[in-house]
Amino acid sequence: MKKILNNKTLRFRLDKTVPGGKYVKKPKCNIACTWCHLDYFNNKEFAAINNVDFYNIIKRVIDVTSSKNASIRFAGSSDPTLAGVQELEDLIQKLDSISQVSRISMTTNGILLGGMINRLEDAGLSDVTISLNSLTRDGYIKYAQRDKLNAVLDSIEMVLNTHIPLKINMLYTKINENEINAFEELSSKNNGIPIKVIDLLQTNGKNSLYLPLEDLYAQIKEKIVDVCEEEWPYKKTKYTLKSGAVFIFKSSTQKNNCSNLNCAVRDKCTEGCRHSVRIGLDGLLKPCGVRNDNTLQCLDEQVSNNDIIYALTSGGKLSYENVPSENGRKPSYIKQVGELSY
Repeated sequence: MKKILNNKTLRFRLDKTVPGGKYVKKPKCNIACTWCHLDYFNNKEFAAINNVDFYNIIKRVIDVTSSKNASIRFAGSSDPTLAGVQELEDLIQKLDSISQVSRISMTTNGILLGGMINRLEDAGLSDVTISLNSLTRDGYIKYAQRDKLNAVLDSIEMVLNTHIPLKINMLYTKINENEINAFEELSSKNNGIPIKVIDLLQTNGKNSLYLPLEDLYAQIKEKIVDVCEEEWPYKKTKYTLKSGAVFIFKSSTQKNNCSNLNCAVRDKCTEGCRHSVRIGLDGLLKPCGVRNDNTLQCLDEQVSNNDIIYALTSGGKLSYENVPSENGRKPSYIKQVGELSY
């Protein structure tokens, strides 16, 4: 599979967390993180779409937008591994058959990953991100409300025995502020596994666990030997330390970089455009994590290609110059949402 990406990549986030056809009412996970997004769940029971539906939605969006490059990430309000290895293996193989798909990734808590990673690698999985916020048993339980640290560490070891690149996501708070040396050791002893550090999103005033990333920077600044700034798909800073460890800082409060300047909720947006088109268990296409007025049920035969283009442009995922022309002309309504970019 081709792995080269660029800033014209259309990014998808799939909430593939249960087997197709299973009736769901609310997310069920094997841990209970207090900050977890519930996304589109509203206590109304529905049947999860199947793998063919996921494939058809993604293929249609790629074709409608004439995208040359697409990346897909399994991540949702629960954990992708809960869908089961057979379901994930089948869907990865289907998506890998789409010529424009250059990358298939997964973000997971890692608890169940170890037992299926070899089959997922063979199916075409490109890379894995494991969310791990503490390397101590007590700290892990405070974050996840479950005693599963050893299972996650076992999965990390098993991923390291494959050819799949691994990254660790770590939420920096008062719980793990004294564990930075331990995370540095985890990275340095394993060829510089990137530790992506994120601060706690402040949505309802100050969170008692919140710490600014500047506090973590103060712990590592004397060890830094290289700095790399990246702007896409979001602004982040990569620090390489003397030990060989790699930390990547991504702030939840960075400046809004969504280029839909005409968005009605721009001044209230806490996302700043995360660049991913979300597809839920119910088949709903959600171009923006904040707005709900431009979502589409792509399995509905009444949804037109123009509907999809409008949703993506209004959600900041498709630029005016990249909208396919019809008979040499752009759809007139696209001008209503301004000039946007991937």
